[in-house]
Amino acid sequence: MALQYGAEDMETSSHMAAQDTLLPPESLTKDFFEREMEAMSTKLITSWQSIADELKTEVFSLTNRATRNKNAGN
Repeated sequence: MALQYGAEDMETSSHMAAQDTLLPPESLTKDFFEREMEAMSTKLITSWQSIADELKTEVFSLTNRATRNKNAGN
């Protein structure tokens, strides 16, 4: 009996050790995903702000050109 219990204990501790190794690496933790989402959000916002700035500049330029053309025609 003692030998059987010893074998079960070893099997249980081996199984528990295997479960410990199955924990996700740091790259799969909630904190990692939150940091990555924050970084991606920041990059996306920066990109959209850059695009908006370029569009504002282009609209301003086209408005000025249209005004000059209108004034030149009158």
